[in-house]
Amino acid sequence: MGCKRICNGCIVSAIVSLILAILAGVFYSPAVVTGIVALLYTIIGLSALFLIFLIVIILSAKRSENACVCQNGTCLLIGSLGAIISAALTIALAVSATATAVLIGIVAFFTVLAIIQFFLLISCLIKTNCMYND
Repeated sequence: MGCKRICNGCIVSAIVSLILAILAGVFYSPAVVTGIVALLYTIIGLSALFLIFLIVIILSAKRSENACVCQNGTCLLIGSLGAIISAALTIALAVSATATAVLIGIVAFFTVLAIIQFFLLISCLIKTNCMYND
């Protein structure tokens, strides 16, 4: 039996992420560059933890948990990798205020996507384990 892809959570997460990314890019101020760099390193670490968690879940998932990984794993993977890559690019390529604001928006999009999908995956795993343990 193959992995049935249910992308409703991913689409909603992407829409919410897009809205928050636009807000982050619009409200970015060049005066907070030092704080942004620390935040970007934190985002890289958090996204790396999400990837490690996803790999552990994939390697140790029981058959009942496969549906959770199929529903939320792809978007979590995209969000985590996108956040790591875009945060690293933002640190390396912070040239002008406009370019940095756009990059901050991209980082915000992928980070929010990864966070939402992480919580959706955890929620699904809890529901699945509680349902099968009754």
